[in-house]
Amino acid sequence: MTPERPSLWRRLGPAERAFALLIVAVAIGGVLLIADGLYLKAKAEQSPALHSLHAPVAKSDENGSIETA
Repeated sequence: MTPERPSLWRRLGPAERAFALLIVAVAIGGVLLIADGLYLKAKAEQSPALHSLHAPVAKSDENGSIETA
């Protein structure tokens, strides 16, 4: 049998623990920013007011001439 080894967290020094916590905080912040962006995107797609603000889109035919919708 091998002797019990302390967990990885207990083997880290104070600076290494601080750095690990910093990485975790940045990762959580990034996930929250992505979730917030997805929420805002979904909310904007549901808003009828934003759909009426778009200008008409110019379309081109096979000859390359541009006509407005």
